[in-house]
Amino acid sequence: MMNRWLDRGIAGFRMDVIDLIGKDIDNGVLEQGPDLHSYLQELHRETLAGRDVVTVGEAWSVTPDTALDFCADERAELDMVFHFKDHPDVLAYARDHARQRLVVIANFTGHAVSVAIDRDYRIGGECIAIHRSPHRVVPETLKLQPYEVLAVLASTAARDASP
Repeated sequence: MMNRWLDRGIAGFRMDVIDLIGKDIDNGVLEQGPDLHSYLQELHRETLAGRDVVTVGEAWSVTPDTALDFCADERAELDMVFHFKDHPDVLAYARDHARQRLVVIANFTGHAVSVAIDRDYRIGGECIAIHRSPHRVVPETLKLQPYEVLAVLASTAARDASP
């Protein structure tokens, strides 16, 4: 099915609740089951590799720690992953590339929301894009106004070297 649409020229896919594939119902594992990443790697290898497309996975169980399991370049799975767990109208994704981590948080609500920025994203990080003004230092908590976007670029070397 995906090959058919790709052959027709679409630019990519958003995959809803992608973290539910590969579940182990017999053992009660419904999210991020034992076969999840092998299925995503097979999908990439058999369908997506060599094509100029973007894949975005929506995953309710993803955390900042597990996001890169879905989208780190060396894993050959998805390009981005996001969740709505903490704020139903806030998009968040993380991406590691060339020893840097990009984290984007977008507030699509009609009201301000406070977002806690994980320590791993703050170490060696610099806010590179925020609607109202750039921050040189990444704060622990940031209040995003309606329709505001925060982008943080951090060195993974600085994060990996921290205690």
